[in-house]
Amino acid sequence: MDRDVSGGMTMASQLRAILFEVQKRLERKRYLQSLMKDWNRHIGFKLEDGTLDSCLVFANGEIIVTEWNKGHKAEVVVKGDVQRLQMLLTGDELSYRYAKENIEMRGHVRDQLKLDSLLRLSLENEKKLA
Repeated sequence: MDRDVSGGMTMASQLRAILFEVQKRLERKRYLQSLMKDWNRHIGFKLEDGTLDSCLVFANGEIIVTEWNKGHKAEVVVKGDVQRLQMLLTGDELSYRYAKENIEMRGHVRDQLKLDSLLRLSLENEKKLA
C-alpha cells in the first residue's frame, strides 16, 4: 500500500482499496453475473488531485482493478475527490445520491446506467447485514 509522509494511506491507494471492495462485492452477488456477462467495459476513476488513476475492467463476466493511464480508453470516466467517490461506491442510498450530484461522470448513457445499476444492486442488503 502507498503511504504518505505522515504514515496514512494516499488518496490513490484509498481509491484502489475502495475499488477492490467493490470488486469483491460484485463477485459475491451471483445474480449480477448475468448483467456483467457480455459487458466488456473500462470504467476509469479519476481523482481531482491528479494522482494515480484507477480503473474497473469488466471483461467476460470478470472484474479487474487496475491502474489507468491516458493510453487506455475508458468508456465511462468518473471524476471526484476520494470522499465523494467512496460515498458513491460504498455508501447508503442517501450518500449515493449526494455523491452522484457532486461528481463528474462522462461516457455513453447506457454504460453509465449499467454502472449505476451494478453499484446499487451490489449494495442492496449489504448495509442491512452490517
